[in-house]
Amino acid sequence: MTLLFSNPCYSAYRDYNEILAKIANLESKTTNLKSFVLGSSNEAKDIIGVTVGSGAVNQLLVSTHHGNEYGSAEVAMAFLEEVSQRPIEGVTLHIIPVLNIEGYNDRERLERANGKYFDPNRDYPGPCGSAGPFNLKSTRALADYIAAANIVASATLHTYYPAVVYPWGFSTKDISTPYDDLYKFLGGLATEWSKYTVGNSTEVIYPADGTYED
Repeated sequence: MTLLFSNPCYSAYRDYNEILAKIANLESKTTNLKSFVLGSSNEAKDIIGVTVGSGAVNQLLVSTHHGNEYGSAEVAMAFLEEVSQRPIEGVTLHIIPVLNIEGYNDRERLERANGKYFDPNRDYPGPCGSAGPFNLKSTRALADYIAAANIVASATLHTYYPAVVYPWGFSTKDISTPYDDLYKFLGGLATEWSKYTVGNSTEVIYPADGTYED
């Protein structure tokens, strides 16, 4: 699923080093939280993730595919701080606050790789193709991690539009999945207070190939 929020002004947001300092500070205060290196960016920066809890069910929250969507990183960090104090019973949460480090630090939507710019949220394999897949080390590292960590559920944070959307997002008229009822149920829980729109990604936002949710 993808959760989207409105994006306020940029000036209030910390840079990636400040994100890392906050993670280190939280890790020093609790045994519930452990940081790890997801992988390396194309500019050789470590992409840091965090696990919270020790349950058998593995779930993932990934934020900031688009570097200029700073609010998504802030929501991820606020959630991380909350669950570090109150872990979810039976669940291990895997949280990636900033996937696109260079874009985040540069205030740019895209990510650099070999002198070119790519949209990380068009860099995954999909039934309708994409610009990639895996032009970027960050998206490859995330896909490999999901497989290795036995992730069974995931959400990604964006700030494009106030909505919670679910697959499919690719360019096809056949947008139904076997899990539509479950997605709608979970979306309803996620928007109980905000009253954000809940719906299929293609219908609510726009069709896009190579996206994370697909």
